[in-house]
Amino acid sequence: MAHGLTPYRVGKLAEQSLRPGGGVLARWAAARLCRPETVCLSHTSDHVKQLVHLLRSAPGPEMAGQAARTLADPRVSGDPRLLAWTVDALINEGPRYSGGYDGKLSDRVLDFLLGPEAGPSRLEMCLAGSGSPLHKGRSLALAAFWFINATCVATDREVRARAGAFLSRTGQPDLLRALEETVLVAIGDRFRLQHYSYGVNTVWKRRPILWDGYGEPSPLLRFHLANPHLPLRPGEEDPLPGYVQGHNGPLLAVLAQREDLIADYLAVHGPQPTVDALFEGAAQQGSPVGFAAACRSALRALPAGPARERLCQKAALDNRDVGRAIVRETGWTWDGDEAAFFWFTEQWERYEALDAGGARLRAYCQAHRDDDFLFGRAKEIARKINRRNPVPPPQHPARTRNSPRNQGPMGSWPTSFGVGGFGTH
Repeated sequence: MAHGLTPYRVGKLAEQSLRPGGGVLARWAAARLCRPETVCLSHTSDHVKQLVHLLRSAPGPEMAGQAARTLADPRVSGDPRLLAWTVDALINEGPRYSGGYDGKLSDRVLDFLLGPEAGPSRLEMCLAGSGSPLHKGRSLALAAFWFINATCVATDREVRARAGAFLSRTGQPDLLRALEETVLVAIGDRFRLQHYSYGVNTVWKRRPILWDGYGEPSPLLRFHLANPHLPLRPGEEDPLPGYVQGHNGPLLAVLAQREDLIADYLAVHGPQPTVDALFEGAAQQGSPVGFAAACRSALRALPAGPARERLCQKAALDNRDVGRAIVRETGWTWDGDEAAFFWFTEQWERYEALDAGGARLRAYCQAHRDDDFLFGRAKEIARKINRRNPVPPPQHPARTRNSPRNQGPMGSWPTSFGVGGFGTH
């Protein structure tokens, strides 16, 4: 009758199995350690961790294969707790398995995670149960992020190709969300938008990228674009971090040639982050051919209302000409004074036709004299055309280092974009 092994006995058998020189004693210890029925009876994480260590570090393929077959045995991998311990040990390769997420993908590890041949893979089955109390407090919540990172940095080309093909077709929700969130973070890094993600920051030692130095899509972006289940459609119940999705998602929609999702981003996250993201994409110089043009096309297709108003504000105040080119082409104006809008967007003929004497411009500038952004943009234009700045210098109270006006992020003042706006009355 088989009996379970104590943690001490498991450790001694593992030590004997990996003893230099091997021999009969090492093979006997490995065979004793790798009995599926013994693993089930022991039912300890220590036993599973030693099997994973044997799988990774066994000097010969025979002993490693023995450990792999035991871990893959339905009696072992079919037990949710044993499967969770196995995946946890594969993720954390360090001796103490202390959450380093330093496990590497090898053909042995990948065979286990992607098996069996029929039905969902063991990785997918493990992730599907990650919301249960069984996984509380464990690193399995980050297993999807780890697998994506390990695939992208794998040095073995065959391993990277197999794991990448799996990511390109999987429909497992946790993997889809992790893949989307990782790409969104890479977009945030690339376009100076929101780029914080607990999962990515915890697992990735080097930040994910979208393109290599030659402008070719990175493996991460290729896996995402190839997956028929992605990109995800934004929704109020979406589990992705809203700040990352709302600020970066519109650019992902353009990358995936899913401009139809722009309407969803406008509905769920509002015009400010959606338009601002597309504006940043349209203004980029070093992006792949056609990407900036696609972002400009998405901006020209914005519906009437708050989204176009946001673009008109950007066109007037941003020092890049992307927005001004679009409003000149489309004829859009903001909700404020048209003459002032034509002046700030440098449409001189249209401005002269409405306000040749400059009275409307002066009245508008006087009404918005405390808008620092408007003053800075007017100063730039005035220098360009060799004219006096029509916006009076802002008359702020005397400021000190601890003044509330000198604290907090830009965008919190009443005249900032999206908080009243300089075109509102």
